[in-house]
Amino acid sequence: MGTSAMDLSTCIGVETRVFALTGAVRVGGWAQEELSRLLAERDLEIKKHQDMLAFIQHRFEEVQQHGADGHDREVIRLKHEGWEALEEQKQVEGQLRTEQEKLQESLEKQEKEREAVEEKQQESNSTLRSLHEQAEELKRTLHGLHGERQDREATLQDKLVSIESYKAKEKTLKKFKLLLDRKLAEVSTSLQPKDSLIKKLNQDLTDLETEFERQLLEQRHMEAQIDQRKQKAAILAQETEELKAQVREKDAQIYRFTNDVHNLVAEEKDLSVWPREIRRLYHRHIDNDPRGQERLPLEEMLRQMRVVERQVTSLAAKGNQIRAMGKLDLQTKANENATLVQELNQLRMLKSSLQRKVRNLTSKLAALTPGSEKAAVKGAQAPELPAPPPAPLAVAEPRGLPGPRQ
Repeated sequence: MGTSAMDLSTCIGVETRVFALTGAVRVGGWAQEELSRLLAERDLEIKKHQDMLAFIQHRFEEVQQHGADGHDREVIRLKHEGWEALEEQKQVEGQLRTEQEKLQESLEKQEKEREAVEEKQQESNSTLRSLHEQAEELKRTLHGLHGERQDREATLQDKLVSIESYKAKEKTLKKFKLLLDRKLAEVSTSLQPKDSLIKKLNQDLTDLETEFERQLLEQRHMEAQIDQRKQKAAILAQETEELKAQVREKDAQIYRFTNDVHNLVAEEKDLSVWPREIRRLYHRHIDNDPRGQERLPLEEMLRQMRVVERQVTSLAAKGNQIRAMGKLDLQTKANENATLVQELNQLRMLKSSLQRKVRNLTSKLAALTPGSEKAAVKGAQAPELPAPPPAPLAVAEPRGLPGPRQ
């Protein structure tokens, strides 16, 4: 009885799995026939096992009536058959699970393919809409281009008519060209001497400007030299101050030495102490100075003072001489610059008057030939030289120059 109950529970478990598989596979309509076939086979197997269980139960009741030995053998045999049936059921269950997984995978694959197809269809629809929009835009553009083409053709016709009228006017103007050319040649011949004079004046003006720039560069060079000499004078003045400081130090040292000697002679009455005090003074005032080994301190100080005074005197004389030369050079350059500026202003005034005369002659020529407006315009548009700058009221002395020493 226990074996038959186990087989019955196994069959019930297999039946529930089959129902679960049926519910899982029910999603795909295309596998309905396969499920029907598997269910029919499963029903046959279940019926066979039920018949087997009934036969086993009946046989068990018959065997139970026999002896204990036969009963044990029959139980063992039935257990063996039950285990074999259970193994077969497990194999069938594994096959059914494999088939279920395959069906599920195929179903998921079909779902993915369906989604991919829908996405491609949506993309194609969007592309088709964009192409329709582009076609509409191109139609509108084409319509606008047709209208623009018609407008341009009308404008071209108008321009052709204008060109024909201009050609007629050109034929009329060519008749006056030879006469105007002859008159223009005569006027050019009469103005040629003045043109040569203007060129010569322009050349002179260029030369004067070049000379002015050269003298300006020389003046700046002189200013740089004066600045350098100022720096040298400042360095020499600093050295003079250092020498004066040394002289003051030496004077103080001499004063201290003289004071010590006076104190020794005036206050110390014991002559036996003088040698010791003299040695102390020697070590204090003379032995520390390496330059005082051959001369006495007072003589050395006096010599250094004389040397310093001579250097200071020579430096002062050189500085005065340099300042005088610089003032003289600056005055000379300022006078030359004033003369050049006056000459330059006179040349610019002459040039302006000549340019006014040229313009007057050109306007008179245009008035004499009414049909030559173009020639008059060309003469009026002749390149003019730049206007002269306003003349300075007075010659300004260059800045940054050294003045008289206070």
